[in-house]
Formats: sequence, structure tokens, C-alpha cells
Amino acid sequence: MLRGLWIAYWMGLFLLTHSPKVPGVAPRIPQLDKLVHAALFCGLTLLGGRALRLASRPGRLRKVALWALIYAGYAAADEWLQQFVGRTPDLLDWLADGVGIVAGSAILLLRVRRSPTP
Repeated sequence: MLRGLWIAYWMGLFLLTHSPKVPGVAPRIPQLDKLVHAALFCGLTLLGGRALRLASRPGRLRKVALWALIYAGYAAADEWLQQFVGRTPDLLDWLADGVGIVAGSAILLLRVRRSPTP
């Protein structure tokens, strides 16, 4: 069930970031989109980690790090592809995605240290 939710979240994220911007609509708070990027990718990382049970398996640090790299690669491709739907690729958006990925990965790993291992 979690895997399906994770895949649906990832697909929704793709659709959200590849929908053309609505002309004349801008955030009221400057750089709010960076916080949104970080939050969305933190959510993707956490949901994926839970769905794949990365933090509860042997070699969890390596697996969480591998998925963090996969998400970072996806985020870079996501930014690059946005130019084809009338959006502007932004290095700062990708860096914000990375902040979310690192935060989500850290939460996954710290959560395991605090809970007993079966």
C-alpha cells in the first residue's frame, strides 16, 4: 500500500512540476517556491524510505544514500525538462530539492537510531 502511495506521490510531483505556469500568478512571499521544493522532496524521500523499508534493513546508510542520489538525479532531470513546458529551469530549485532530500534522508536514519531494531 505504501509503495502505491509513494509512486502516486512521485507521479503527482512530476505532473505538478510539469504543468505550465498560470500567467500573472506569483507567490506573495518571495522565494516561497524554494520552501515548497524542499518540503515536496523531503516528503518524497520519507515516503519512499518507508515504502521500501530502507531504514530497517542491513546496509541502511548505503541504501538511503543511493536513493538520495537517485532523487537528486531525478530532481536535476525534472528541472531540465521544465523548459519544454514553458517553465524556467532553476539551479536554486534543484538545490532546494537537495535540501529536502538530505532532510528526509536524515530523518529516516535518525528515526532508526531512536527505535529498537527487531
